[in-house]
Amino acid sequence: MPQTENLLYGPGAQRVVERMGEAASNFLASLSPDQRRKAQLDFGDDAKRTFWAYTPIPRDGLPLAEMDRPQRQLAFRLAASGLSRAGFVTASTIMGLETTLDAIENWQRPLPGRDMLLYYVSIFGEPHPTEPWGWRFEGHHISLNFTIVQGRIVAPTPTFFGANPAESPLGATATLRPLAGVEDLARELVHSLDEAQRAQAILAPIAPADIVTTNQPYVREGLLHLDEPAPEEWARTVGLGPGHLAALRYTAQQQGVAARALS
Repeated sequence: MPQTENLLYGPGAQRVVERMGEAASNFLASLSPDQRRKAQLDFGDDAKRTFWAYTPIPRDGLPLAEMDRPQRQLAFRLAASGLSRAGFVTASTIMGLETTLDAIENWQRPLPGRDMLLYYVSIFGEPHPTEPWGWRFEGHHISLNFTIVQGRIVAPTPTFFGANPAESPLGATATLRPLAGVEDLARELVHSLDEAQRAQAILAPIAPADIVTTNQPYVREGLLHLDEPAPEEWARTVGLGPGHLAALRYTAQQQGVAARALS
């Protein structure tokens, strides 16, 4: 697995691209014609290539559920080619939470329900040392997307890790928290700010229910995507004022505390 610092520009970047190409080619070679028609998509189809989602919905690509064990292993090798060892362990843990979440929901979710095999692999174009191509590994709370042009990774985005449940009991004294490092570091950073910095950094006392831009491939000034009927209604319900709502909207203008202002 690649080291994170070598993925794009480090001395190992070329080898990472080679491993991705090898993994993608081996995966495609293992598929039947019907499987390949699902897994391999046109690189020039921007609508399919730029659509991504972190929710458990039907999507393009070939799901793990429709692969045999050797093919699934090749799919995981492709996913691992774009992640550090810690990243791959995190992704594997997040996938395993689907069964836990199914139990929490009392196995009542309509079919196909929660399924750790409903993660999909898509290859865009043909793995090639100079021609553009890309790949995606995606399902509930995982989205890995890589675009390779002229033998270089030009876009390792969007990349998304989520966890539901965020924490689960492990025996009497342990807790499983797949994203603990990121969550704890973020809280530590906020608590380290002085009063003036916190006033700049905290845009609203209550966070929106989802990412402000959700899974939009292109964002616009003022975007605030919420599942609620209207952002204003949601804001009133949770006790936020117009100023808070305005601050939560996406803007190209930088908000918060600049890194150079931190000690």
